[in-house]
Amino acid sequence: MFCPQCGTKVLTGTPRFCRECGAEVGHDPGQGAQEAVQRSADHAQRASALTRGVPSNQVMEKDTTMKTLLMVGGLLLLLPLAIPLAVGTLVAGLVAGVALVAMVLKLAPVLALGLVLYWIVTRHRRTLRSGR
Repeated sequence: MFCPQCGTKVLTGTPRFCRECGAEVGHDPGQGAQEAVQRSADHAQRASALTRGVPSNQVMEKDTTMKTLLMVGGLLLLLPLAIPLAVGTLVAGLVAGVALVAMVLKLAPVLALGLVLYWIVTRHRRTLRSGR
């Protein structure tokens, strides 16, 4: 069965509306078979005209302008959300870096004391081993 509005093939057992244009598709089984034969003939005629390079006045081009406008509009609406996210990431990285440096500076005396104690203990062990 084919859509009477745009000629798109509609599978049997699918909803009563065309998935391309939204027109109601007839639900009379006899009418559907008759339309299918007519649409097949029209489709063959259009296909042969296109392969010969002769444009047919029955060929419909899809207009994707609205889809493009909606995508651009959605991106423009999401842009204000992306800017704080990027800035927030940079600020969080900066704060984490400052906190890390501050922690290292605060722990520097403790680390130095630990290194000195380690040096003393290992030196003491060396002198005991060499003295035996």
